[in-house]
Amino acid sequence: MEKIIRVQDAKYKVTANQNNETSIFIEKNIAKYLNLKDKEIYSFRIYKKNLIKAVTFTYSLNIKLYNKSKSTNLDENWLKNQLNIIDEHFKDKQYCVYEVSVNVSKNRFYFHSLEQKPSKLNIRNFLVAHHFKIIFNNEEEIQLEYSYTPYVDQTVGHTLYNQNKIYYGSPGTGKSYKINNILKNKKDRTERVTFHPEYDYISFVGGFKPITEKCARSEKEEIKYKFVPQVFTKIYVKAWNDPKNDYYLVIEEINRGNCAEIFGDIFQLLDRNFNCEITPSNELQQYLLQTLSEVNKGIINGKMSLPPNLNILATMNTSDQSLFPMDSAFKRRWDWEYIPINYDRSEENPSSKFQVILSNSELFYWLDFIEKVNAIIKQNYNLGMDKCIGNYFIKAVDNRIRLEEFINKVIFHLWNDVFKDENDSIFEENSFYEDFFPICDYGKAKVKDILKKINVDLITIEDD
Repeated sequence: MEKIIRVQDAKYKVTANQNNETSIFIEKNIAKYLNLKDKEIYSFRIYKKNLIKAVTFTYSLNIKLYNKSKSTNLDENWLKNQLNIIDEHFKDKQYCVYEVSVNVSKNRFYFHSLEQKPSKLNIRNFLVAHHFKIIFNNEEEIQLEYSYTPYVDQTVGHTLYNQNKIYYGSPGTGKSYKINNILKNKKDRTERVTFHPEYDYISFVGGFKPITEKCARSEKEEIKYKFVPQVFTKIYVKAWNDPKNDYYLVIEEINRGNCAEIFGDIFQLLDRNFNCEITPSNELQQYLLQTLSEVNKGIINGKMSLPPNLNILATMNTSDQSLFPMDSAFKRRWDWEYIPINYDRSEENPSSKFQVILSNSELFYWLDFIEKVNAIIKQNYNLGMDKCIGNYFIKAVDNRIRLEEFINKVIFHLWNDVFKDENDSIFEENSFYEDFFPICDYGKAKVKDILKKINVDLITIEDD
């Protein structure tokens, strides 16, 4: 069992006017768990690797940090100095004993005496307000972790945390659109991939492939086998080599691939809560040693771990969830955000302006249509939300959707993937999808029949 306390005592703040606390406040239930008593000294084990990750994360923050009113520039000299302090204190040891004293004031518990001798290592120097938590486990170990509650500095609009996050919902709700907004002006720090049933670990991480090269002596072309990095390894190296900037790996349609096979042992790295490490294959390890810069810690003692500045964002259509079911161990390593269908008639909802053009004189609003159709879908126990249509299921050009596009994409989807085997349908009995063709002769009338059946208003455009 683990107990987490919130860090109130942190050297670095993100704004100059924040107060600097003098101690770490401990919740009562944790004080009871640790059996803390006033004026006593307690010893804990703190690990070198956790401090290295903490200072690397601090370095990755792309803003100024403040100690009281003084600002700190996070350059490479600062990073090297912090790493030297850690090396000097721990030397060849993996952990050291960290002693703190307890103070009880007004029935509140605090940790004091945070500086450790003889190297004067102070745990406060490795903490940033809002971004760290301290974990105690049954072995009386202190473990630093990054906070996953987003803190946005309003002066720079920068979100100071890393994450694994899946945006999920019905097709066309704007999941990719939301990610694209996050990635504005960050395309050069982004790798993107779409999962599919044939995608595998080598396609995601990399592996040996035949490469044609000219022989230095004869200048004849020879076939050699080399490790060829793929999307994950490429962004992994970029992020570690540039810790002051955020990097993003975007996975579209994550549930259309076999995640267990694709991620392989990389799966363990997703558990950021426990600073997980893995031993990469020999070929991957050799590639990382050749491509990672010396200043970072992308490969330590043959182990690799996720860069603190790497975000992994993914999209998932709930209608495709049965392709490759995700197990609970994989799911819990992600944050999840549901993207609902937006039925608001407002300027903030661009899809509210979309019109489906039946002719030069007739049209109906796309939002009216999906609202009525989705209501029917949700009432059907066999269908539910998974089959609903999102705002951007079909693209509109200048807010207009042509009848041909509507029938060939929307009607086909409803006929083939939604109402095909359902009695409660928007389509007439004993009718066929082919009845909509030719569109110019029959399509318009068939669509009008559907609109009438589901009570969607048809708008007549009067000539000027």
